[in-house]
Amino acid sequence: MLSAVSASMAGSFIILALISSRILDEVTGKEKNRLLFYCLLLAGVVILLGILNILASHLRISIAGKLDMDMKETIFDTLFHKKYQEVWQYHSGELMNRLTSDIDVVITGITGIIPQVATIATKLIFGMAVLLWIDFFFALLILGIGIAVCCFGRLYSRKFQYMHKEMQEKSGRVRSFIQECIENMIVIKSFSNETLIQEKLKKYQQDYYHARVKRNTVSNIANTGAYVAFTAGYYGALAWGAFHIAAGTMTFGALAAFLQIINQMRTPFMNVSGLLPQYYSMISSASRLMELENLENEEDKEVVEDLGEFYNRMEEIVFDHVWFTYEKEPVLCDLSVRILKNSMTAIIGTSGKGKSTMMKLMLNLIQCEKGEIYFKTQEGQVPIDAGTRKLFAYVPQGNMIFSGTVEENIAFACKNVTEEEIMQAAEAACLKELIEKLPYGLKTILKERGSGLSEGQIQRLAIARAILSDAPILLLDECTSALDEETEKQVLKNLKKLKTKTIICISHRPAMPEGCDQVIRLENKRQVP
Repeated sequence: MLSAVSASMAGSFIILALISSRILDEVTGKEKNRLLFYCLLLAGVVILLGILNILASHLRISIAGKLDMDMKETIFDTLFHKKYQEVWQYHSGELMNRLTSDIDVVITGITGIIPQVATIATKLIFGMAVLLWIDFFFALLILGIGIAVCCFGRLYSRKFQYMHKEMQEKSGRVRSFIQECIENMIVIKSFSNETLIQEKLKKYQQDYYHARVKRNTVSNIANTGAYVAFTAGYYGALAWGAFHIAAGTMTFGALAAFLQIINQMRTPFMNVSGLLPQYYSMISSASRLMELENLENEEDKEVVEDLGEFYNRMEEIVFDHVWFTYEKEPVLCDLSVRILKNSMTAIIGTSGKGKSTMMKLMLNLIQCEKGEIYFKTQEGQVPIDAGTRKLFAYVPQGNMIFSGTVEENIAFACKNVTEEEIMQAAEAACLKELIEKLPYGLKTILKERGSGLSEGQIQRLAIARAILSDAPILLLDECTSALDEETEKQVLKNLKKLKTKTIICISHRPAMPEGCDQVIRLENKRQVP
């Protein structure tokens, strides 16, 4: 539709040139009886152009808006269906750059290039036909200049594609750095390192600036060359027409039409030289998005929907001679453990010994190289994979709170829960008293990363979220590290009362193993007694 409107506008400009020619011939000729008719016709075409321009603008904005929503939703959804190991190799700032800047470049290309191609084709076909009708040989000369400009644009377009990709990568680095600095502002200020951070940002900004200037310089040189060539052709046509008028072989109207059509054709040829870098920018950004599309997908497994029925049949979780290596460094070696259903198990050991890795393996975010991880059920073994992930509720290390209300955060994993159920989960996590003191209770809005709450309060909120979920197995990774000893003991005591849930905890705190049914100690990448 947009291409058809653009082509209609291009054709209307050619018609305007022909009507203008007739008006000038009427004015300078002896017969003026059709002057009013041509003036009214000219006004009609101008009004039509105005309507078409409004329609084209509306279509362009509408199409761009829908494409933006569809592409972002598609890429965003795609990322969540890729293997976690594949996605985490990208910095979050770089992913944001691809989801925003690169998508914008692709959309600009789609909504700009296709309609412009329709415009260019219409102007070239109809414009060249009129020029050939007025003067065959000079029209061929103009066509030759246009082809030369297109060939010149083709020569530098490949280089432009590389420079655009380089510029986008440097833009992603700037975005990533700024994002990290904002997220870790308290660390920067505590070390009084503002000057160093400013210097690093300046360096990244300079790299991006130079890449951007280099790309635009090449584009400007190409556009200037095309402009000079067509400007020379335009004034050459003016001089040529003046000689023909002096010789009496051309009318003023014919010259006016000739010049207007050359001017209309100059834009398509110059646009072709500009379309090529725009096209290669679009291709380069599209390739960066396709890079995300081509990441390895998680295996399509049948998802466990009836969690209660499956959990009733489950007996234990089994790690059977499991090996896992990260970046050629062994993390777990020949690990064999059994975690009983409805038990509370502590996984302890010094940092970097594979405790969090065990939880990621149970969530199937990463996969072991050797061995098996499975549920032992009454009917046999069920491998742990992406389809069994809903059986687990994960409380990771660090701050994992979303912007929104307290209620939305606690009920994140549940669709239909009552306020009473939310408060029961909060009470089990020793959070009820805090919520009651908040100005709007459960409706209190939390800022980014839970700003305004202490680390201990955020941890308890995350525990409440896990308790409220339908998942029968809780994975708690250092979830009490910021709690005082008394609160930690009470939280663990409350967790112990959850007789229908299996609880697996990681902790360095002495209170954790004391109340557990089983303790798994990891040292030197292996389980030790």
